[in-house]
Amino acid sequence: MRIYYTLLTFLLFYSCSNTSFHNENPFYNSLKGSYTLSKKYEKKIPLDTLSDAFILSYEINQGDKIDNEAFIFLNKKTNSIYFYNWEKSELDSILTLPTQGPSGVGSINGFNYINKDSIFLFAQNYTISLVNRKGEVLSRKKMPIFREMPEGKRIYNPSIEVTGISPMHYKDNKIFFSGNIDAEFDDFSKENSFSMTLVDLNSEKLQFILPFPEIYYSGNWLGAKFRKSFTTYNEIKNEIIISYPSSHQLSKYDINNGSIEKKFGASNFSNIIVPMKGNFSDQTSLEKWSFFLGSDSYGPVIWDKYRKLYYRVLLKGRVNVDNLTGKGDIYKNMSVIILNEDFSYMGETELPGSIYDNNTFFVTKDGLVAYNYAAYKKNENYLAFDVFELKKH
Repeated sequence: MRIYYTLLTFLLFYSCSNTSFHNENPFYNSLKGSYTLSKKYEKKIPLDTLSDAFILSYEINQGDKIDNEAFIFLNKKTNSIYFYNWEKSELDSILTLPTQGPSGVGSINGFNYINKDSIFLFAQNYTISLVNRKGEVLSRKKMPIFREMPEGKRIYNPSIEVTGISPMHYKDNKIFFSGNIDAEFDDFSKENSFSMTLVDLNSEKLQFILPFPEIYYSGNWLGAKFRKSFTTYNEIKNEIIISYPSSHQLSKYDINNGSIEKKFGASNFSNIIVPMKGNFSDQTSLEKWSFFLGSDSYGPVIWDKYRKLYYRVLLKGRVNVDNLTGKGDIYKNMSVIILNEDFSYMGETELPGSIYDNNTFFVTKDGLVAYNYAAYKKNENYLAFDVFELKKH
């Protein structure tokens, strides 16, 4: 049965990848799992008057001891990094960094906290700075934005995003960035459209890696709404796992040798994901939003090192989106897929998009953490989180 499952997956996805407008889940409504996520407890983090709900760049960092988890987030308004004691829900310290001058690091878009002596910062002007917990600048490098190409060749490099669900990954003095392409062109191919950026800090050279999956080479995928990557890092295998909004598969990138392997990672509730008809440039913003909200799309993938499994988020297409005004409840409901470390399906749990923010998921020793945006709106003095544990049913 296992051989049959694997062979069927290969045959069906091979045929799908060679059909421009057909991206079908061969196991739609037939996947069986015995695990679900159950809410364990709530957590509230106090905010100061300079902070708000938009914590796009964040990390949960493991200290020297297993009980010393730190929740760290970037306040872009003040160019500051906030350090909280996660267990005690207390603010530990704030690191405010100047944008200009001898110690200036630019306007920070994202960060990667390695330890108190090494914090990498990524600025809007494509500068990577290394600072310590005191804010002392240890190094500063300006990245080249484009890679040189042979004459007559065009390359579509991804715009870099650094968020909690698309973080910077620092390994072997290289930094891996996720990104998106917010455009549509007729000549997209594996030779010219890439989903990630690699910066070698030794050579100070930039390389675009991981071409988008084959389904992206035809059709109108609405630019950055579908043409983007979400990543997580498996420290045991030294691999980056990538989730693409339009693909039922996950991609596994081996940092050691640069190989890429596809893994089935679909939701039981998603069947076919197709591009929008018509030309990207001819459509209004409202038309694009309506199509995106009415379509299934995959969001972040999160590695759980404590339980050795993955969570992948499906954003479920909504019905009755034709009359959208562009205001109000423009959210999608979610389904969190649970996969073991070999990417076998274990189950999934639905979460309401009216309550939880699809941009904020992370893992602590107690379980998967989701940002309860609805609770925050009731009391904007606190960030509100719900912690979910794995349950067998």
